[in-house]
Amino acid sequence: TIKSYKTDSHYVLEVIDDGVGFDLKKQYSNAHTGIKYLSDRLLYSLNAQLILSSKIGEGTTAKVLIPIKQKTSK
Repeated sequence: TIKSYKTDSHYVLEVIDDGVGFDLKKQYSNAHTGIKYLSDRLLYSLNAQLILSSKIGEGTTAKVLIPIKQKTSK
């Protein structure tokens, strides 16, 4: 499932997988190169944050939080 929505402070993109899931401590702690590069690019290009959550037997969710630029007053 892919979702997008807006909060007061962020644009949010979610990719939700109802697959087998995985242990984030075991697999993500070794910082898969692709996930690390994606996270870094999101941070440096959009000041966005990548959040991964996963439960074995339930699936995985990747959420990207992109800050909404606030208008500055002149």
